Formats: sequence, C-alpha cells, structure tokens
Amino acid sequence: WANREKIEKEIYILEENIKKIAIIINDLQKQLEDFTTQINEITEKIEKIEKNSEKLSENIGKIKGRISELEKIIQQWKIKQQRIKVRLEELEQNKNKLKGKLDNHKAKGNKISEELKLTRKNIKILDSAISNILKEQNELLEKVSIHKDFLERFKKTKAELSKKQD
Repeated sequence: WANREKIEKEIYILEENIKKIAIIINDLQKQLEDFTTQINEITEKIEKIEKNSEKLSENIGKIKGRISELEKIIQQWKIKQQRIKVRLEELEQNKNKLKGKLDNHKAKGNKISEELKLTRKNIKILDSAISNILKEQNELLEKVSIHKDFLERFKKTKAELSKKQD
C-alpha cells in the first residue's frame, strides 16, 4: 500500500501537472491562434505592401520615363532657345547696320536737302538775274531798234544830202 499511496499521490500530482500542462497547452494554442491570426494579418499587410510597392515601382518607372521625356523636351527647348538667341543677336546686328546706313542716308538726305535749298535759292537768284537780263535785253533791243531806225533815217538823210550836194 505504501507504494500505492505514493503512486496515487504521484498520479494525482501528474494529473494536476497534466491539467496545468493542458491549461498551458490551451493557452499556448490560443496564443498560437492569436499569433497565426496576427501572422495572417501581417502577411496580408505585407502582400498589400508588396502590391503597393509594385504599383509604386511601376509608377516610379513611369515617372522616371516622364522625367526623361521632360528632360529631352527641356534640352530641345534650350537648344531652340539658344538658336533663337543667336538669331536675335544676328537680327540685332543687322538692325544696327541698317540703322547706321539709315543714319548715313538721313545725313546725306539732310545734306542733299540743304544743297537743294541752296540750289533753289540760287535758281531764284538766277531766275531773277535772267529776268533782269531779259528785261535789259528787251530794253537794249528796243534801244537798238530805235538806234537802227535813227541810223537808217540818218543814212537816208545823209544820202539825200549827198545827192543834193552833188
């Protein structure tokens, strides 16, 4: 019996330990279920994150492609802007040359205008002088005509006198 009591006591202790272990196992199973649930939730989150990461990578790729396109467009725009700048500088130089020529022509025009004014003034003076000369010529022609008439009368009279004296 002594062994029996000892064995019963051990069995009782073992049963108590089994109950405790069963409670621990039950708690561990609950924890395992909680962990499994958490793992599943985390796995779902990771999958969502991976999908989002893929989408983000895809979007980043698209954005990088767009950035590359924009950089090309900007580079082309800069080249075009440089060409326009060079063309504007050429046009500015041509404008300055033409302005210089225009200023020269204006100066020549002013000089010609002054010479024209002087020429017109001289023409007026010459017209006046010619008019005076023509007036004087007419007066002289009139006097010549008068003298011619006088000379003819004189010659006639002289001839008549000569005839009479003969």
